[in-house]
Amino acid sequence: MPADCDPPRPAGIPATDDEHEISISKCTKIKQWLIEDQGWPDKAFVLVDSGNGGYLLVRIELENTKENSDLVFKCLQTLDFLYTNETFHVDTTSGNPARILRVPGTLNAKGDEVEDFAMHHRMARILEAPDTVDYCKQHNLAVHHTKPFKGGTAAILERCVFNPDHQLSACINRMAHRCQDI
Repeated sequence: MPADCDPPRPAGIPATDDEHEISISKCTKIKQWLIEDQGWPDKAFVLVDSGNGGYLLVRIELENTKENSDLVFKCLQTLDFLYTNETFHVDTTSGNPARILRVPGTLNAKGDEVEDFAMHHRMARILEAPDTVDYCKQHNLAVHHTKPFKGGTAAILERCVFNPDHQLSACINRMAHRCQDI
């Protein structure tokens, strides 16, 4: 379930630094509320800086059916009701399974930069994510070994998930939080 959260602003311009920080802070508060008050598992969340705001990727195990899409939409409507205000907006349309989200590691270059107002393009990046090895255990991926990789961790898999004939040639990386260092 993607919960896309941005500052309300006209289309075609980047968020200011303050708007950007408010959005990341609010995404963190939503995550805390879902974990602490609603009992969601903390390992179900990936917190992403989209460059203009933030979004939460929440792991849910539901088939892509009309009923489940409606349920996700209702969850996003609830977050919108509880958290949207004049400085922050939860996008309820992000529950559409065909919706595209900014990929971490890419530059959000939407609109023109306005340096006088600290409105500039920023890199999308993962801020918080479950540990790589936990992810591999959760998905029954046999890890041969782990090693440091560019400030993060690489889990070298026993077999490739796409071609089991490939041994020790695939890995899953948990990168450092600063994408510009990749």
